[in-house]
Amino acid sequence: STCLSMNTRRKLILGGIVGTVAAVPIAGEAYSRGAFSRQPTTTSSKEDLKEPETGWSEVKHATIVFHGAGGQDQYTDELMSKLKAVQSTSNDYHTIVDWSDSSSNILQASFKGQRIGRKVASSLVSKCFLSKNDKEESQLESLHVVGISVGAFAADSCVTEFKNQLARLMPKAATDDQSRSGRDVF
Repeated sequence: STCLSMNTRRKLILGGIVGTVAAVPIAGEAYSRGAFSRQPTTTSSKEDLKEPETGWSEVKHATIVFHGAGGQDQYTDELMSKLKAVQSTSNDYHTIVDWSDSSSNILQASFKGQRIGRKVASSLVSKCFLSKNDKEESQLESLHVVGISVGAFAADSCVTEFKNQLARLMPKAATDDQSRSGRDVF
């Protein structure tokens, strides 16, 4: 009969343990990044920016809020009502991005949030800067992005993408403003 030596058995058992210990974190990371997901990677229409009452051409100050993993709750509702209460003009725009379909899976929420943040930034740049004719300039003067809990991943990605796209659209204006003020644009 063929019998494995004690040394060979130890190597097989140790190899199995080491392989399992190494494979579990790799599989977990792949899952969190959506590598095993069979769902489409598109975002839903409710994650899009809502149209301002006055239209995008009149927006001077925008505030975008990304809720946490639990979705919109009493605290985000309170934040939005306070933002609307201090709205000084009709040129202020405040909205909360409903990404609850993507934020509910805690393991994937950070990566999905980053994708949604980039999409929101692209949408904002497109609506405020690219949809204009050559004679019309964007009125947008300030952008505030708030991320609550895991929504911070979406907010950070939104700000980074917004700044990158603005730098590509207006490289000279961005560097001129930065040199004058000594700080980043937006």
